[in-house]
Amino acid sequence: MNYFWSGIKLTYEYMKTYSLVILNLFLNLYLLNAQAWQWQNTNGPPGKYFWCVNKQGNELLASDWGGEYCVYRSEDNGLNWIKCTNPPWAAMDVKRCGHNIIAGDYVSSDSGYSWQTVLSTNNSIKRIIIDKGIAYSVTQFNSKVYQSNDSGLNWQDVTYNLNLANWNIGDMIKVDSSLFVAEWADGIYCRKITDT
Repeated sequence: MNYFWSGIKLTYEYMKTYSLVILNLFLNLYLLNAQAWQWQNTNGPPGKYFWCVNKQGNELLASDWGGEYCVYRSEDNGLNWIKCTNPPWAAMDVKRCGHNIIAGDYVSSDSGYSWQTVLSTNNSIKRIIIDKGIAYSVTQFNSKVYQSNDSGLNWQDVTYNLNLANWNIGDMIKVDSSLFVAEWADGIYCRKITDT
């Protein structure tokens, strides 16, 4: 009988000790992760009104759309930033496509040191998406959708019969072979699209 009760006591002490170890481990992991969850200023680009930030590999691209009106590039995951030569106007979205940087109506083939105008949308490119080396862009105010098969150098209008009452597209995504656009008060529209 004493052996039975001592076994229960041993099991209780064993469970209590390991429960405390597990609780201590959980609290330590939680506190470490809580510190990692804190937001920190990157001391990044000196601009004020950043509209977008995008990543490809170790490169980050950011667009200041109301302060300095320029594009910044980081090659080390945001530790240091390079101010690109300003495109002629700011961009609401900036993406890398192949060797080119697409920033709104403009494209740079030399990592942002010079820019050429490739679209005439009055700087209203709201979103750029890159899928399998093909770029798609959508304008915010005149409901146009464009596609480029050569990394942003040439664009074709693929809007076709998208007649929207409010002409204000807010966003766009590509899913498989379909483009979806979200229009301010008119809903979500979808159409099949070919990549070539």
